[in-house]
Amino acid sequence: MIKIKRSSILVLGMAFVIALLPVSTYAQAVENEPITNEEASNDACNVAKQRIATQAKKITTLQTDHSAKYATMKGRIDTFAITAATAKYTAINELTATRDGLTTALSVFNSQAKIYKTSLETAQAATCGEEDGQFTPALEAARAELVSLRSTATAVKTSIKQSVVPALRDYASWLKATADTNEEKL
Repeated sequence: MIKIKRSSILVLGMAFVIALLPVSTYAQAVENEPITNEEASNDACNVAKQRIATQAKKITTLQTDHSAKYATMKGRIDTFAITAATAKYTAINELTATRDGLTTALSVFNSQAKIYKTSLETAQAATCGEEDGQFTPALEAARAELVSLRSTATAVKTSIKQSVVPALRDYASWLKATADTNEEKL
């Protein structure tokens, strides 16, 4: 004798019952209305505006974090410059020049971040639709500002790597050399 599982009998019974019922009782005809290009572009525009809002929040957070890190670094360099001047460091001009260069790069970075955030807000406030044509150019302008912001951030990082770090290393080696000289004199 063939063993049939109880669940398979239930499935077959349900399929038989469903087949006997009229179509209107277990299924509804779904009418697909075509979506117009304007509705599709407005939906895409609204999704893009939500992404822009998220990006604006991210850029604000990142700019605040970067500015805090760079300000801390600048404060340390200022402290090193003061202690180097009191210790009669011979290359104090190089250390102050790197501090001034970093200050300039940071101000450019902060202003570029504000410009980018403003362009994002402009793109978010622009009206959707192909008739007005405001959203797409505003979004393209925001993308151009993002490219500028990235190049500015790269310039700040390069400035730190190429001028600040070597100047601080020179100062540290000078401090070590003067400390060794002072120990020998004792």
